[in-house]
Amino acid sequence: MDFLLRSLFYSPASACLFFFFSLFPLTVNAQDAGVDLKAQIAAQATTITAMEKRLNALEQSEIFCLAGKKVTGSINKWSPVSTCPESYAAMGVERLDLEGNHDLPNLHVNDLWCDQKGCRAWCIGATCTVITKCCKWQPGLTPTK
Repeated sequence: MDFLLRSLFYSPASACLFFFFSLFPLTVNAQDAGVDLKAQIAAQATTITAMEKRLNALEQSEIFCLAGKKVTGSINKWSPVSTCPESYAAMGVERLDLEGNHDLPNLHVNDLWCDQKGCRAWCIGATCTVITKCCKWQPGLTPTK
């Protein structure tokens, strides 16, 4: 038993711990720790309240969507970009219509490209019409107390 206690207290790991704590003693004033903890709790409560207000505003917000500018592209070329009105962003394609004889085997959309301003298509074998889906986020009113 004596051997076990000595090995616990005099192991290399415990020697390192004793050395570390001798260089950096832990002196904590209980009163300071309590004040620090109260300040942390108050700061967290303020953060939680702010987050609740932002979540309520988000829940009261709406997304408004509409069709972008209708454009028609030439055969085997990029169509013009179907753009969105000011303050709206492109969310994707609202409508893509291949015009012409749909029984032709080579009639297809080769590529579709969108960015935040609008969308365009490369149509093979026929002209095509592109309309972008444009949306904007309207935040709700900031809730009052």
